[in-house]
Amino acid sequence: MKIREDLPRGKYKFKDIFIIDTSDHENLHKYAQLHDKYKEQAKKLQGPGAWTEYYKFRRLNILMKTITTYEDGKFRSRPDIIVKDMDYGMTITAHKAQGSTYTHVFVMENDIDANWLIKERNQLKYTSFTRPIISATVLTNEID
Repeated sequence: MKIREDLPRGKYKFKDIFIIDTSDHENLHKYAQLHDKYKEQAKKLQGPGAWTEYYKFRRLNILMKTITTYEDGKFRSRPDIIVKDMDYGMTITAHKAQGSTYTHVFVMENDIDANWLIKERNQLKYTSFTRPIISATVLTNEID
């Protein structure tokens, strides 16, 4: 999946991310094994950059469920629990968001772009992009 993060002064950057399928037990535990491998490698290394690969892995692979067990069903100790990166959040339509502000906003621009009425599409984008106080993250297929 590609997300666009809006930055200050009208700039933005694109990031490719992968959201882990938490409904697939095997897939979830393959992620956990890779996570543990990167974490162990980082612990063995010393000095600057020791944790670079670990954090790169975590940034590019988004986990929506905390992993508390190993694949064999044994519980992970507290320091070995893999905490989810993101939680399912509250959603609201752009129409209902009018007049409100939010700390962070996630906009699904592909859905807005499906509207063939240009004036309405622009109004929806304006409303969506002017709601956040801190950041707007935009899911889009377009690359500028």
